[in-house]
Amino acid sequence: MTKNDQIFLNRLNEHPELRERMEGLLNMVENETGNFTKANDAEQYAIDELRKMGNDILHSWAKKAAKKSTENFGAKNKTHSGDGKKKVQWHTTYGLIEVEERIFRCAGKRYRPFMKSAEITSRCYSIPLQRVMTDFGADHPFEQVC
Repeated sequence: MTKNDQIFLNRLNEHPELRERMEGLLNMVENETGNFTKANDAEQYAIDELRKMGNDILHSWAKKAAKKSTENFGAKNKTHSGDGKKKVQWHTTYGLIEVEERIFRCAGKRYRPFMKSAEITSRCYSIPLQRVMTDFGADHPFEQVC
């Protein structure tokens, strides 16, 4: 095993949810159990697992980004006091993402460093999701759906 392989495995072990998804995909590819004899079943499983993996990735990213933005904001703004935590959630092509964010206050103003750095607002729709919805709407007019 090379040094890069070991580094990769160590990083993957730090994210057990991603490792579990990767193992599931590998099991499907190897098909040791024989559960995936039909192409449609294999494709649907892959789509479902990749969606779940995308959701797991975005949740993990959001937790780390929220922590980092809070630390950076707190270090630069010593006069701002912590004002508790709030949940922020937004919709993505991988589903709903939710993370707890620390809020700061100074002179009656509230500061939400994660929302600012991530360029999101609570309950918003990501740009990729907006594009998907627009494309779907362009391909399938409402009149034809009903």
